[in-house]
Amino acid sequence: MGKANKIASECRKRNEMAEARRVRENERNKIREKQLQALNDAHSVKER
Repeated sequence: MGKANKIASECRKRNEMAEARRVRENERNKIREKQLQALNDAHSVKER
């Protein structure tokens, strides 16, 4: 029983870390999108 619990616990920890990584990646992508949008906006203002 102890070994199974240990494996399950490690598995859970790995999943939580993967989830946290996905969330961070997601945040980074959102920021990148905003930056690109801002660049595009600045660019189109310049072209007018």
